[in-house]
Amino acid sequence: DEMDFSLFSRPDFSATDWVNEALQPNGDGKIDDPNKLISKLQTFIHKVNAELETTCTDLVRELPSIVRSVDVVTQEVQSLKQSMAAVSRDIQSVEQNTAETMSNLIQLDRLKTNMESTRDAVTEADNWSKLSSDVDKALESNDAHQIAAALLGLQRSMLVLSEEDDQAHQRRSKLQQLKARLKSLLRPQLATAVEDRNLEAAQSAVVVYRDMMQEHEALQAACEGVKNGVQLQWQTIATLSNTASHQHKLQALLDHVQSNEARDIPFLASIFSTDKSDTKPCGEAVHFALTNLEPSLGDFVADAIQASDKPFRLTVLASLVETVIHAVKTSSLPTSAWQGLLNVIAQYQLELGHFLTEDVVRAWAAQTTVAVDQEEEEHDNIVQALATFAKQLVADVAHVESVLATASDLTDATTQFGGLRGLKQATQKLLELFAERTARTLNALPDLKQIEAELSWTQCIDACFESLEALGRLLALLQSVGEAARHACAKQRHYLLESSSTVSHLGPWDYFVHHPVAKEQFLPILQACTQGDNPLASCSSALVDLVNQLHELGLAASMALVQSRLDAFATEMAWSTLKLSDHQTFPPSSHISKVGELLLMLPQHLEGYLEDDAKMSLALEQCTLPAFNAVMEEEEELDTGLWLDVLAQQACMSAVDAIATISSISADGRLQLSADLEYFCNVVTALETSPVASLLALNRLLLVDTQTYKQEVADLSAELPQRSVVIKALKQLRS
Repeated sequence: DEMDFSLFSRPDFSATDWVNEALQPNGDGKIDDPNKLISKLQTFIHKVNAELETTCTDLVRELPSIVRSVDVVTQEVQSLKQSMAAVSRDIQSVEQNTAETMSNLIQLDRLKTNMESTRDAVTEADNWSKLSSDVDKALESNDAHQIAAALLGLQRSMLVLSEEDDQAHQRRSKLQQLKARLKSLLRPQLATAVEDRNLEAAQSAVVVYRDMMQEHEALQAACEGVKNGVQLQWQTIATLSNTASHQHKLQALLDHVQSNEARDIPFLASIFSTDKSDTKPCGEAVHFALTNLEPSLGDFVADAIQASDKPFRLTVLASLVETVIHAVKTSSLPTSAWQGLLNVIAQYQLELGHFLTEDVVRAWAAQTTVAVDQEEEEHDNIVQALATFAKQLVADVAHVESVLATASDLTDATTQFGGLRGLKQATQKLLELFAERTARTLNALPDLKQIEAELSWTQCIDACFESLEALGRLLALLQSVGEAARHACAKQRHYLLESSSTVSHLGPWDYFVHHPVAKEQFLPILQACTQGDNPLASCSSALVDLVNQLHELGLAASMALVQSRLDAFATEMAWSTLKLSDHQTFPPSSHISKVGELLLMLPQHLEGYLEDDAKMSLALEQCTLPAFNAVMEEEEELDTGLWLDVLAQQACMSAVDAIATISSISADGRLQLSADLEYFCNVVTALETSPVASLLALNRLLLVDTQTYKQEVADLSAELPQRSVVIKALKQLRS
């Protein structure tokens, strides 16, 4: 077999790999004889050696010829080096001769330039004298174009004449006087041409301004012309009958401006721009007009708001905002055209909290249904007093709801963003007014100890819980309005963040567009809202004291008759002389039975109020009274069933206090008291709550033997509620 010896010439040849591959089994599963491979390799090595000898012999034979060729090349390189040196010397010589020639040419050019400058200066000096004479004649004629032509000539002369000679200051002064004179002539001419819509005269005046490179002043003059026409219409509108509302007057002005858009846009564009659809010149003119009206739009809006006889004066602003926004959205002009009017609105947006709070105070005062003297009227009948109080509180809550709803609507109507702080400020003030008025009436109520009959007692409870229910409804409304504001805040924050590069998402009337600092200050508030914070939650702090007072009132009313029955239980029974027959059972006494009946009436009577967990729970959340907090710490969930727990515990503690007033008691009296306490504890248990520890301790230690009594009294926890009262009562009852 033939062997491929080309592998031996590869740079990555590996002898080990070659041998392993050569000794692989063939198709028949046989391995080539290694001796054959060795013979083939030796034969190949002899052939390679022979070729190497032949190649070396040929190289030795040709070596003299190669040496001769190298000598020839070396001589040619040496000759080329000498030629290059000669060329270099020739170039240096040429450069020296050229430098002298160029120096002479430069001197000749400088001489020529100086001579021409001198000639031009002399010519322009002569022209200046002639042009000055022409300008004097032009000024006498008051011809703006003639003055402009002379002025342009003088400007060209000024460019040529020296700025450092003795006449330079005089020439500059004369030129400035001519420009001022020309502007004083051109401005009214251009304004009049624009006002009269005289295109040829307006374009001619603008050409003169452009020649003076004062096109911006030409635009100002054109704006003056537009303003004159708008001012004339504004004066006519202002003299309309007083029966015309401010909104109608503003609408009339904006209608006038918009009705002229189709004519003014191409007219002003033809004067200042090559594109007849360019709205920028007309936009600037309208902006100038609306910003410089007399009376100003700022004074007009302020007068409109101050003149309003409505409780909420900002309703006027809301109607004006609606009018302006409609004009902005339907106008072909850029938003900047209306910026003067939008800035007026923005000022009210920035101070929305101040204005809205003033309106809230006015609305509260205007719609208060009960006069101050009626609030302070003293009632001899506690039932009548509480009923009147509850009725008034319900009416006041409805009033607050109405005012708050209007304030929220006005916030949305007058500002797209940033109104949250103003709404919070106004809401806080409104709740403070409500709480102050309610507390004043509450403090004038007669003492609840007047309650003697069960009917009066239940009527008083009804009045108190109706008041609490109304307050819960107010807190629910506050939460609802706050939640709506919170959801709006999430959208507002999204738009405000998007507007970092564009204001397309924002209403052009919003002051954040032009007040980035205020925007940065407001974003954290929006961020807190998007994280779940109710933006109006802090306003409920104004109601905390009132919440506590109403819960205290409800607790006192519910316990009023119970307390009086417990006092009778302790004082009216003949404890010291009470004797029982042998083997007599110990039913509860009539006094304690009456107390039990009253307590068992509470769940059914309060069911109608406590079944609406949402409102009453909101009121409970704001309550900080110790009696409620103690029970809240033990409850897993806050619900209105907590009321019955609090009432039951208050009854237990009142029972302990009442028993502590018993100064002496017979042995049979102690047996009866123990039976009464057992009955009382069963009643409390029936209310699905546990008797307080102080009552249980008193009942347990009342009849135990002396040794047990001493031991357990000594072991009473220092944290036991009413511990001192319990010990005092036991000493008196066991003496």
